Amino acid sequence: MKRNKYLIFFILIISGCKTVNSSGSFDSYSDCINLVIEDYYKIYSDDINKYNFFSVEYEAMSGKGYYLFNVLPMQDNNYSYIVDTVDSRSYLPSYYIEYKTKVFFIEEENRKETTIELLKYLDSCKMLDSTKVKIQLGLLHPKDMTPIKRKSDDLKKGVSYVICKDEPLDIKKRLRSNIYISPDDEMFNVCE
Repeated sequence: MKRNKYLIFFILIISGCKTVNSSGSFDSYSDCINLVIEDYYKIYSDDINKYNFFSVEYEAMSGKGYYLFNVLPMQDNNYSYIVDTVDSRSYLPSYYIEYKTKVFFIEEENRKETTIELLKYLDSCKMLDSTKVKIQLGLLHPKDMTPIKRKSDDLKKGVSYVICKDEPLDIKKRLRSNIYISPDDEMFNVCE
């Protein structure tokens, strides 16, 4: 009888762990984000060695059988999130994930509210440009404005990840390119 109690206890512990549910439907958005970041970190070591910051963009793909995530390296010290109005948050990431020694900014279409912590972090990395807001508030005169100088790296390649909705913790396809490909392109439709 004691052995059965341990067996039941063990089963309860395992069933309480975070897993894909038995229906095979999407379990956790954050699990997919973590899977993509871990995969990118492991496979694209050249980018990991060259850059410190990365953008992870999520495409919801409603009506499709897959989720699409895009990872793009960001030019260190040459990339700014621009705050163009006092209440503008449309171009800021939702949050960031520090993975090992790198930072991944999560960009979402249906964004969460930007936190003060995120703004402080972007500012500490010198990645937050509020020049336009300072002009609106009268804190800076337009003639005193210094334009932002950014290096462009057209050879920088991003990676698109396809994760099937019926297998949410398995990467079905990776596509590395420096050319924009529409999320609706048939090449991503590998899950049906």
